[in-house]
Parts: sequence; C-alpha cells; structure tokens
Amino acid sequence: MAHGLLNISTMKRKTSKTDRETPPTLAELISTVNQLTHDDQLGAYIVADLINSRKVRLEGQFHGQRVIVS
Repeated sequence: MAHGLLNISTMKRKTSKTDRETPPTLAELISTVNQLTHDDQLGAYIVADLINSRKVRLEGQFHGQRVIVS
C-alpha cells in the first residue's frame, strides 16, 4: 500500500547496516517517516505497511504482531 505512495527509487539506500550501540526504536521509525512525509496519517500507513510486510521487524512484546491503522 505505502510502497506506491513513496518514490522508493529516488531515496538513498544504505548498502550496509549501520553500527549502532542500541537498536532503533519504534518511536524513532515513526518520527523519521513523519519527517519524510510531513503527514501523520500517511506516516502511520507507511509504518504499518513496513511492519506488516516484514520489512521492519518489531522486537519485545510486539514481536510478530500485525499493525492496523484505523
């Protein structure tokens, strides 16, 4: 769903994973997506799509859960 809303081909993709001391949080993902879209509703749909398509994996108590935006 969200894939069609973003122009993925023009976005930079890193070829390797960054070396972070701590894994990124869901809040950081939401914040970054909202900065790129400038629309909270669209950001929510994109984050949900990333999680549900397993491009982003949640850890902890929400591991393996699906996200529904209403």
